[in-house]
Amino acid sequence: MNIKKIHQFSPTVHLGDGISNGMFFFQKILKSLGFQSEVYAENIKDDVKNLAKNYKSFDLEDVEQIIFIHYSIYYDFEPWVDKIKAKKHIIYHNITPPEFFKNNPYLYDMCKKGIKFLPQIASKFEGSIGDSKLNSDELQEHNFKNIHTIPLLVDVEKVRSFSFNHKLFDELNDDFNIIFVGRVARN
Repeated sequence: MNIKKIHQFSPTVHLGDGISNGMFFFQKILKSLGFQSEVYAENIKDDVKNLAKNYKSFDLEDVEQIIFIHYSIYYDFEPWVDKIKAKKHIIYHNITPPEFFKNNPYLYDMCKKGIKFLPQIASKFEGSIGDSKLNSDELQEHNFKNIHTIPLLVDVEKVRSFSFNHKLFDELNDDFNIIFVGRVARN
């Protein structure tokens, strides 16, 4: 088998999201190595419409490709994944423990279902990546195979290329500042 295509899937992709940014950087690396590489999703936000494809356009029959499925909250992709004849690997980004969302029934339910879904899908993947040791350990607990830990990919060159806003820095220089990057969750 001569693998020339390595693709990725996530339920949703958009700029500014850590998983999406990592996917686009991984795609950039794969293309630089000579692979054909597409990002597939069900929900493609307007800011990346030209960078991602609808998952329904993925070639389910092509056995000479690999697809990485990114997983971070409940999403029932099982019927679609079962039709894929390519080699399938999961990249697990962790699911926030549901108890952190006791006041948000929707997120509580999605996190709880997402964790409960893990053992059900474990046998569907030939390989597994946890983006931290904690995540790899969780994959191990749920009987995933061929587990490796690879941290979330960050395009350092892209970060370095951002321009520094000197005016904003000067305005904030005399104040007490806290920088927050992420979402509001008690974990």
